Parts: sequence; C-alpha cells; structure tokens
Amino acid sequence: MNFDLSDNQELYKATARKFFSTLSVADKVTMRMTADGYSRKRWEELAQLGMIMLAASEENGGMGGSLTDLAVIAEAAGAGCAIDPWLENAVIPTRLLDESNEQTVLPEILAGSKIAAIAFAETASRYNLDRIETKADRTSSGYMLNGRKQFVLGGHIADYFLVTTSIDDEFSILLVPAKTDGVQTFAYQVADGSKAVEVEFISVELPVEARLDLSVQTFKHVVSETNLLACAEMIGLCQLLLDETLEYVKQREQFGVSIGSFQVVQHALVDCYAAIEQMRSILLRNLLEHPDQSIERQLDISGAKAFVAERADFIARNSVQYFGAMGITEEAGIGSALKRIMLLSRLFGDVPHCIAEYSRVA
Repeated sequence: MNFDLSDNQELYKATARKFFSTLSVADKVTMRMTADGYSRKRWEELAQLGMIMLAASEENGGMGGSLTDLAVIAEAAGAGCAIDPWLENAVIPTRLLDESNEQTVLPEILAGSKIAAIAFAETASRYNLDRIETKADRTSSGYMLNGRKQFVLGGHIADYFLVTTSIDDEFSILLVPAKTDGVQTFAYQVADGSKAVEVEFISVELPVEARLDLSVQTFKHVVSETNLLACAEMIGLCQLLLDETLEYVKQREQFGVSIGSFQVVQHALVDCYAAIEQMRSILLRNLLEHPDQSIERQLDISGAKAFVAERADFIARNSVQYFGAMGITEEAGIGSALKRIMLLSRLFGDVPHCIAEYSRVA
C-alpha cells in the first residue's frame, strides 16, 4: 500500500510548516503576554493560506479538504509547536457550520475576518456530551438562552459562540454573537499558555435562524474527527520533542562525555522513536477507514486517541527529563510542547475516558 502524500498534500505540508515556524520561542512568549494572547493579523494570514477553507466543502465556499489533508496541517502545527489555535477555533467551528450548511457566518470564518469558538463543556458534565443543562426556550421571535459553559478555548477572541443546548429536550446548537446582550465572559489561562473563557448566558434573545441544522450524531462525528486531528498534532509535537532532545543529548556533557553516549539514554530515545512510529501507524489506519458517522468508528478513534495520548505523554516527559529544569522554562520550548500535549490529550476525553469508550467495541 502506498502511504506517500499526494502532490497537494505535500504542498499543504510545506506551506503549513513554513507558516508555523515563522515565530521563534521568544516571539511566542511575547505574543502570549499581549492582552489577547494572539494576533488577529496572523489569523488572517493563516486564513489567506487556505488552512481554514480546507475544512469546509466546496459547496459552501471551502476547498473540500479530506480528513487526511487536515491531519497533514495538524501534524505540521505540532512540528512547529504552533501558537495558532487552528484546531480549536478554525477546524471545529468550520466543520460544524459546514455540516449545517450555514451561509451567513461561514464565509466570514473562512476569510479569517471573524473567529468562532465551540461552547460545549459544563459543570460536572466531565466528558459526557449528552449531559447538557444549558437550555433555550422558544419565544415568539426565536429563542431565549440561559446557562453557563466552561473551557471555551479561544473564547476571549471569538466573535461567535457555537453553543450546545437543549431545546424542548432535544440536542441543538445555537450560533450566538459574542457581543449579544446577556453574554458574559470570564477569561483565564489554560495549560498550554493560551486562554479560555467561562461564558454565562443570561436571558439571551436569539432569532430562529440562530439554530443550526445539526443532529447530535453529526456533532459527535465532528468531535471524533477533532480527536483524530489532535492525535496528528500530538505526533508532530512528539517528533519535535525527539528531534530537539536528540540534538541536546549530543551537546550536554557529564563525566566529560555527552549524555547521548550513555546506553540508558540511547535505549529510552529508541523507545520514543518506536512509540512515534506506532502512533503514526494507528493514525494512518484510522485516516484510511471510510469516514462514516457510525458509533463504531467514533469508538475506534477513541481507542486511537488513548493510545496516542498515553505515548505522547511518555515522550514529552522523557524529553523534559533529559533537558532537566531547563526543559520546563519558556526559553527552551520543550515545556510548551509538553503543555500542549497535556491539553490535547484531554480535549473531548482523557485517556481513561477514551479507553472506557473504546472498550464498548473492543
């Protein structure tokens, strides 16, 4: 079987790697310290390169990229330890808006002039996507939304929130402009240095058109795809960690020789290399499967994520170990990769949750 990337995918990979590598570690630290923690101008540049349009179908103004195409971008983002919230604020909202055939906001999202964020997590819901306490009541002109959402990644820079809610005890997603009356946000920093917000919706009045035409099964399908792309990004991060650690152990000396000459270090790094190859194999296996919305496929991806996340954590902690205390400083960049893996490995489900899900079909 031929696992080589197509010419287009090689182009996506080269373009993404070049873009994600434009910022040095110091530049990333400086950008994180700004009020928004990110640059709107950089987001527009990302959009101009087509990296958002790739997530939407041609019928809705996108480029009709496959899940494999998106995985190429995700791995490149990991390899560059990207500061850009591409997965959380480009892919997820774009895929949901595209699946619902939304025609008003989607063009702005694809152009990069507006940013959207998914608001799904609630207090005590853990990773249960079916437990939704945010409710929207019908009114004469549309809906009135009340509730609170946590862990809304990129919510502080979002122009729109895609809010999971219950309408007449039925799963729904409402498209809510961030500056609507009754929307209150509280920003805080998360593990990888980016920001998330807690959003409270207090009697927020919305028109009928705010409700997206999405079923709960389609939503879970997009979540499952996101988990697979998170795996791709973690693989890119792990390759970056291994490459930088290999270079470092050749330079760091103890007892007059480089620590890379120690057999125990060599064995550990070989284990890391083997783990990355295993992670790539399971990613390819899932990317090559038919992209249906079946429960079985979603659970298979949960198993893949558990496998990848567990090994990514092993590689990241080994890298930090060999760098020593320097590994967790902002100057090294190794710590940033570890923190990003910590976030991705828990997005929509940590290892124990994913294993429990996978056990349903194992």
